[in-house]
Amino acid sequence: MKDIFYEKNKITTLRVIFLVLFLACCILTVVSCKPTTEFEIVSAEGYLNDYYEYSDESECTITAEFNESVDEGSITVTFYDEDGNISDKQTKDFTSWDVNDKTVEITFSNVKGRPASYEVTDFTVEPPPSLVSILISEFIVWLILFIITVSPFAMSCEIYDFNGNAITVYSGWFSCYVKVNGITVDKKSSILRNFFFGRIFPMHLSTTLPDGVFLLVKINFFNGIKMWLNGCVYNKKYIKQK
Repeated sequence: MKDIFYEKNKITTLRVIFLVLFLACCILTVVSCKPTTEFEIVSAEGYLNDYYEYSDESECTITAEFNESVDEGSITVTFYDEDGNISDKQTKDFTSWDVNDKTVEITFSNVKGRPASYEVTDFTVEPPPSLVSILISEFIVWLILFIITVSPFAMSCEIYDFNGNAITVYSGWFSCYVKVNGITVDKKSSILRNFFFGRIFPMHLSTTLPDGVFLLVKINFFNGIKMWLNGCVYNKKYIKQK
């Protein structure tokens, strides 16, 4: 005889796997949305790339390292000449293309004069997206993920004991069937029922047992299973032997 509890074990395994995967996705999303307390520039370096004497302008690159990973924002840099006087002050936005984890590299063009030194005087960093904004922007993805996660909980299986016979009634994603001692005696496809509003109509499965008893099974909208033997409701469940 085949494993009588195969269907029940299958449903339990799918429920555990899908639930663990869903919780893992939730945890990763929450962790990725963890806001930083305060952004700070840990270090900064500046380079003079070119000086254009004919226009008395320079091109400089500023590399700034933050204490946390950043995505986009802006940096304001003040440039000084050899006498310590302000020669120029520029603010430039940066995007994820300018970022390597915590490090931002920005090139400032048309800087007046030939700067001898610089100072990062201000910066702004966009806060990380909140959990609510992510859920809203990816609503369809999370809805599909949620439906997939709860789908094993919509599957059902009952095992009855009648005169020493194990009667298994299973309602799954793609099929519903009745087994007697591991042998399928009636089976119907449940694809249309599950995916095209067929649940509004109960599914009926039936067979005649070897001793002449007529077995009827009805699976309702919520995949609830009820069995009749010769017109009488039967509820005695099969108990796994040790």
